[in-house]
Amino acid sequence: MYKLTSLFLFLLFISCSQQQCTDFSCVTEGMKCTGDFTSLGIIFDNLYTYDNNARYCSSGYYCHRDQQKCIKLGQEGEACYQNYCNGTQPCSPVGNGCLPGLSCYRQSIEAPATCQYLQYLMIGEECSTSLQCAYTLECNQSSGLCEISQKFRDLMPSGVECLAGLHCQGGQYCGNGKCLNAVGVGQNCTDPQECQYGTTCNNQICTVVMSKGEGSSCEDAYDLCDISENFYCNDNTLECTKLSSLVQGDCSDSSIAVCENGQKCLCSSSNRTLGQCESVATSNLGQCKTAFTSFYTCLKDNNSPLLLSGINIIAKDSVGMKNCYQNFCNIYTSCTQYPGSLGMCNNDPILNTICSAVSSSPSNFLPSINLFLFILFIIPFIL
Repeated sequence: MYKLTSLFLFLLFISCSQQQCTDFSCVTEGMKCTGDFTSLGIIFDNLYTYDNNARYCSSGYYCHRDQQKCIKLGQEGEACYQNYCNGTQPCSPVGNGCLPGLSCYRQSIEAPATCQYLQYLMIGEECSTSLQCAYTLECNQSSGLCEISQKFRDLMPSGVECLAGLHCQGGQYCGNGKCLNAVGVGQNCTDPQECQYGTTCNNQICTVVMSKGEGSSCEDAYDLCDISENFYCNDNTLECTKLSSLVQGDCSDSSIAVCENGQKCLCSSSNRTLGQCESVATSNLGQCKTAFTSFYTCLKDNNSPLLLSGINIIAKDSVGMKNCYQNFCNIYTSCTQYPGSLGMCNNDPILNTICSAVSSSPSNFLPSINLFLFILFIIPFIL
């Protein structure tokens, strides 16, 4: 199972020791920035800035990689400016300046780039264009169904029915050229993709994620530790470790105080020369775990494609979103709330996401259902 929880909770695995505090400030449209709360590609590089200044775009905006200024996230059909994709390669549904789930599509160098939903249909699903089908699939115009493209069929030896998980039905993975059903808790495994949603491969056994207590090994998967009990996977010991209480004292001087894991030394708003440790862990870890569990259960029950398959399951018309939109949105709202300065900046986590798009105009979004939804490949805030 793809480590989605690791993406949301990666911030818990980063050690935050330093001698100077980081001067964190919240900026908005058009202002100079170093990072944001939604982009995947630029976050890690910009949190530890050399000048100890972190200028983060507020909710609904992203930090343009080249211009280094805050720009509003693009809705479907609106212009986008980075990580272009023409559909002939895997298209990223995040980190491109578009609302999560959208890719920045540009057919050619001369063509304008716009935010579009791409590569979200799995094999056997009805389609009208190959851009809708997952990478390596194409839309058969005669049958109107997604199928393995001729280019990749030509690469498949006799007797082989798949080269990757996206060549299989929902709930299956590709093993030794065959489509096999993912297995459940307690079953043998050699790779996380062999395990059903809500489990991962640990010591060659499919194990429930977020279920391990203090001292348990998390060497095989960072998302094994029980976040509802404030456990995280210690990157040094590779064991589930309890988050420490906030360190007190001036952390701008390491001889006085050094922030623990899950904390960041931010400059005091009243005195920029003094540092104080602030939590960078999600505020509602118990609710976050519940939301993940519910989402995984929904995906499994509806035979959604496995996350490792490479299908964009956060596109509005994907199987995952048609059936599990509310569960996914609950993850977004439960797992991206932060205390202190970070929470004040990211004060509206669903602004310019599919959630907000649906709440404002539900009639234009999957009219047969009430949508409520999210983000998947996104790391909320890695410090």
